[in-house]
Amino acid sequence: MRELLASIYEILPPIRVHSWGGLGSQLFALNACFLIGEIYPSRKLVLCHHTGGVTKRPLELIFEGIDIETIDDFEQNHKTQKPTLSLGFQPMLSVLVRFTKSFLMILGILQTMNDKASLAATKPWVLQVRGHYTQLPITRKNLEMLRRLLFTMSARSRTLGRIDPCLCIHIRLGDLLTKKQSSLINANDLISVISRVSNSLDTMIFSDSNKEELQEFLGEFRSWDYVNESRVEVVISQCTACTIFVGSNSKISFWIAALRTLEVTESLSIVPKAIDMWLKQVIPIELVDNSKIQAF
Repeated sequence: MRELLASIYEILPPIRVHSWGGLGSQLFALNACFLIGEIYPSRKLVLCHHTGGVTKRPLELIFEGIDIETIDDFEQNHKTQKPTLSLGFQPMLSVLVRFTKSFLMILGILQTMNDKASLAATKPWVLQVRGHYTQLPITRKNLEMLRRLLFTMSARSRTLGRIDPCLCIHIRLGDLLTKKQSSLINANDLISVISRVSNSLDTMIFSDSNKEELQEFLGEFRSWDYVNESRVEVVISQCTACTIFVGSNSKISFWIAALRTLEVTESLSIVPKAIDMWLKQVIPIELVDNSKIQAF
């Protein structure tokens, strides 16, 4: 019976896992592919990355084990003038689209996947998967595969290993400065943490903001080196290898802290409480418990 099911799965169309956003979001989507592949190893998987979003985000992943496609829908989603239908037909079409989507989700052909429960509810005949995937479990095996992937990607531009004792800080500011979102880290809390752990360590700050914006945010509290590095995989690899890491409320800081749980050294990770709770929800508890992680 198992062989028969495997044969049937092989002739089904591939499962298309959709993703949006930068490398942090793409890594969550890739982890979703790993988990689905473990449940249905005979099904082919395709990771479909959409460039559409608030900002245009290109595909950054390079992974040979799963087919990856780019759907360049940014311009289409941001057209100032979109084709309009007649006033009578447009509401009918909208209702039809919603009904069809709901019907396909009931059948299990379409699947929204964000957490462990929705993963367990996936049907063998699913064709399209969408979601943010951020509450899906990340097994040690999958975390190790993602670490190898990121280090392979970063090694194409530079050689990385354990660097001299240093403090690496990742600060996510970007559009949070103008939107004043709650996820923007408190500057005073961050400065207090850095002052407490820095001692005589060289300090490097990685950020999506420029040096002037960081200087305004942090002030002149001590000397630090701003690292102008746009390749996120290099930032992750560098921060994973440092002595002490201080993160902010972002997916990149989450991945750095998660990858550092695989390290056998006495490296310390200091992250906001929200990131600490997130790690405990999705990373194997034995990895989190055996790691030096502090929350602030």
